[in-house]
Amino acid sequence: MVIFIHDTAVSTENLKTRLGQDYGELMRLLMANKLQPLKFLAWYYTNQPPWLMDVAVQTSTKPGTLDNPIQFRVVKGGEVLIAHMWGPYNHIGKAYSKIGIWLQENNRLPKGNPFEIYINDPSAVTSPDEIQTDLCQPLE
Repeated sequence: MVIFIHDTAVSTENLKTRLGQDYGELMRLLMANKLQPLKFLAWYYTNQPPWLMDVAVQTSTKPGTLDNPIQFRVVKGGEVLIAHMWGPYNHIGKAYSKIGIWLQENNRLPKGNPFEIYINDPSAVTSPDEIQTDLCQPLE
């Protein structure tokens, strides 16, 4: 289960700001409903600016009320290819390229859009090389 905000970042420079604002809104809703965040995620529907995305937080329970523009959905399970990445977000394109290569070499098809799970808080690390992100590609 995730709560999310569908949003657009007009540029790569604007992406950090939009993510920060959206996660702030999602956290306010979770705190108001006394719910714990489980994972911080994002689905990207474009691979270049403008970035169309769903900024999301996984939770174990649906909040009692949802404030606009926050939405809720249940994410169905299934087979997923996961690429573990350590390093700054501006290197994430390399990880997506490796996912594409793996899909081709293993004759597999993607099912829907990939999503990212942010393992740690980039503001809490001493170096951008310590940032951990899991890139997840659902599979047919």
